[in-house]
Amino acid sequence: MADSRWTEVKERGNYWGMKALMVLYAWGGKWLMYPVLLVVVFYFFISNRETRRCSLAYLQRVNREKGGNWAQPNLWLSWRHYMAFADALFQRASAWLGHIKLKDITFEEKEEILSLTRQRKGVIILGSHAGNLEMSRAVIGEEDVVMNVVVNSRHTEQFNRLLRSLSSSVDVNLIAMDELTPATAISIREKLDRGECLVLLADRIAQGSENRKIAARFLGDDVFLPEGAFRLAVALGAPVVFMSCVKAANGYEVVYDNIGEKVKQRAASAKRGDRVQALAAVYLDALSDLCKAHPLQWFNFYDYWGDFTPQTQKELNQQSLTEEATRSIGKND
Repeated sequence: MADSRWTEVKERGNYWGMKALMVLYAWGGKWLMYPVLLVVVFYFFISNRETRRCSLAYLQRVNREKGGNWAQPNLWLSWRHYMAFADALFQRASAWLGHIKLKDITFEEKEEILSLTRQRKGVIILGSHAGNLEMSRAVIGEEDVVMNVVVNSRHTEQFNRLLRSLSSSVDVNLIAMDELTPATAISIREKLDRGECLVLLADRIAQGSENRKIAARFLGDDVFLPEGAFRLAVALGAPVVFMSCVKAANGYEVVYDNIGEKVKQRAASAKRGDRVQALAAVYLDALSDLCKAHPLQWFNFYDYWGDFTPQTQKELNQQSLTEEATRSIGKND
């Protein structure tokens, strides 16, 4: 199947799948939606060997980074990983519909980000497929802060209408951006100048954007990240933070890291390309810390490190050799 055809099918499936889940939740709440979720997730677990293998590859790296004494990566642990994903989908629907309340969430750094938005300084939030970034809306939404979530989907307008038809309290705008154009950049700049937040999920390369990527180290090995998210964040010059929301022992907890400040400290006078690379590195440092603290709450069930894809391994090795040569030249100079 051609890549463009696969992208179209995948996007349509994501849209209709989320629509079905949202409608089920709106009609019958957890008691209707959750059993359906469990059946769907169980089907994918037993029928898709590749996703199980990729889940185990991730869990093995987490165990290694935690000193090898966290848990034995096996099918039971992988099933728990899938179950955590089902739970996250349920939480996501709850968050979109405004059912997650401020009292349910601990966010110790809330005032730091709200102080910026009150000053009409928009914030760029680099999120991930770990936990549920949507939960943060319950906290930030208390201050009437608008969140603009950038997605790669042809169904953005349909999904926006779906959210608003199910709940009048939805205050999230989904922005489709398959590629950055001057008009898109101007629109985003205007939103930031109004004190709005821009959310980019930066840990997964979208279908069709495979040639626009950068390499960085994650959980001990190199991976590819979407270059556009980091290049856009650097170009806009707004405050950049890493943020997610994870399920904790007592409700939910927002994980927050002011990674933009770390880049300023490390590469304040560097060229733009170097700042982009530095931002990707500190982003993955923050994501690694989250994964080690909450191992079952990162949800990328595909060959993330290229363990089973020789071409990806070849590209990553070439990237590493290029970086080593560059560092060597720099030392000799």
